[in-house]
Amino acid sequence: MWRERGNNQLEARVCRVCCRYEFSHSIPRLSYQCGLTDKFPYLDVSSRYFFNIPQTKVESPDFDPDFHNAIQDGFNNVLLLNQLPWLMDILVFLAHYPPPWLLKRFFVNSKMTKFVTVLRLLGDQAKAVIARPPAKEEAANHTVFDQILSSHLPPEEKSLNRLKQDAQMLIVASTLSTSWSITIAAYELLAHPRCLRLLKLELATAFPAGPDSMHDLAILQHLPYLWAIIQESLRIGIAISHRSARISPLNPTTYINPITTATFTIPTGTPMSMSHPLLLRDPLIFPDPKTFRPERWLENDRALEKYQVAFSKGSRGCPAINLAMVEMVLPIAHLFARYGSKECRAEGDVGILELWETGDQDVECVWDGGIAMAEKGSVGVRVRVVRD
Repeated sequence: MWRERGNNQLEARVCRVCCRYEFSHSIPRLSYQCGLTDKFPYLDVSSRYFFNIPQTKVESPDFDPDFHNAIQDGFNNVLLLNQLPWLMDILVFLAHYPPPWLLKRFFVNSKMTKFVTVLRLLGDQAKAVIARPPAKEEAANHTVFDQILSSHLPPEEKSLNRLKQDAQMLIVASTLSTSWSITIAAYELLAHPRCLRLLKLELATAFPAGPDSMHDLAILQHLPYLWAIIQESLRIGIAISHRSARISPLNPTTYINPITTATFTIPTGTPMSMSHPLLLRDPLIFPDPKTFRPERWLENDRALEKYQVAFSKGSRGCPAINLAMVEMVLPIAHLFARYGSKECRAEGDVGILELWETGDQDVECVWDGGIAMAEKGSVGVRVRVVRD
């Protein structure tokens, strides 16, 4: 019941974003530029989904990018935190204990202080959930954290500190990587008119009454070419570029090289990690790996699905993968059902989107900041919005 309500809220917020692109109906022709990377304010959606606490980024001027920027600045220090793990303990302490005036007084110009302030905000949301009576599972306002608190998990798994950390990780993970993947999809579709044309044809065929009739999420989620675009955007955009270590605590791990058949035994307790960029750009798995070609995901009975590791795999796979997929399906479908490009337009489009002062250097991952990071100095993907 809540899931249906949550999907309706998500769709309503995505439509609000699309409406912001076509905000003026009084000017016959309107042209303006805007960035895309921070224009998908999924804090609103995630906060409702996890805590049932409203946020208003969609209604804010320029979508209030401060939250997005603070999280990104914090993630960019992941390499330093890996080498000096005690710094994470300091961050956790700052996020939970010192009064806000102390942070502002001594660290007002620090990007990391903004990151810590965001972590504190998310921790306060977890605290608010604990303080209120839990919603029943059948209630419309039942959330992920209500489910945790009403579960049979041991008390230490439901402690305030544990829930604060869960809140911080869930919100951070469900905002940055998702907005980046949508940005990659938008860039690639505008850069490849053939792909945009196929997507618009698929959407028009599935919803002949037009974009305003696109209310059936089940249909959208099962459109094959839209699905393939999302998979290819996740692959080529990489999103999570950082190595995520795994440890087998009980048994050694045996690895057999599929090419040479050489066998390696990795001892128990050894940290192991895999780089997403190396796998998602492996030419043996994805021929011509730097080319955006959604069709590859539909070939050979979707044989490539097992190599899609954008959400990780196994017991440490992303717990909000279904939410993330919905967050990507809706904006891509709603945006490109209404807008075309110079090379690809459909009858009924309200305008066109043009890449503006943007190139491959703004979407290519060149360094690891926890998430994929473009070259230094890039201001992200920007488009010119032209309304008829």
